[in-house]
This record gives sequence, structure tokens and C-alpha cells, in this order.
Amino acid sequence: MAPTTLVDETRRVLEELRGTYGDFTLAMLFSSFEGGDAGWNLIVSAQWADKMKTAESTRLVAESLQKGLSEENRKLISRITVLDTSDGFVQALNRSFHLPSPGSLVQITSSSFFGVHVPRGMLFYSHPAVAA
Repeated sequence: MAPTTLVDETRRVLEELRGTYGDFTLAMLFSSFEGGDAGWNLIVSAQWADKMKTAESTRLVAESLQKGLSEENRKLISRITVLDTSDGFVQALNRSFHLPSPGSLVQITSSSFFGVHVPRGMLFYSHPAVAA
């Protein structure tokens, strides 16, 4: 499991982004390593991010993490991935989980979604995008 402070601080950052830009279809911390605390990838997907260029939405999330995470926890996130809401991985997770409300959290271990192995994950949001 990710360190509690990383989960709590990441959740606060996601809530700030959600309040400003809108809902996520997916938000999770993903680690391809079975053990250790470092090497977390923050994966997000949202309709508002679909409307931006990938570099722009990634920069927005990175800047929010820079402001909202402690120095110790910033070191634990090694990557930010912004996926389109139509991405197969996003859709597979949304078929498996429904977590639209703030405060929800599901720990994922040794699972696969759309051919992507998830050794460890902390799922904050997972629900399909609503057609506009």
C-alpha cells in the first residue's frame, strides 16, 4: 500500500483539481513494483483533460502536485500519466469499479485490466464519463 500521507495528500490535490475543473473518470496511484514506497505513477483521466493537449493537462497535474504534496511525498511519485477517457485501460477499470464520490478508496493488488498488470494500485475515482 502507498504511504498514508501520500494517499491523503494526493486525495486533497485531486479534490482541488476536481473542484476547479470537474470530475475524473479515473484517478489512481499505480506502482509496477510489489514492494517499496517509491516509483508511484499518478494516472488520471477526465473529460476536461480530454479537451486539453496532453502536455497541458500533464503540466497542470504536475504543478498541482508540486504545490499540494510535501517534499517527501513528491519524491515518491515518479510519473504522471494522463489518459483519454476512451482509453481501454480506463474503460476496463470503469467496468470493474464505480467510485465517483470523494473519500472513496480501493486498494488493488496483482490484477490486470485491458492487458495491463497492476501489481499495486490505490484507486480514488473510477466511473464512466457522462456524455456531454
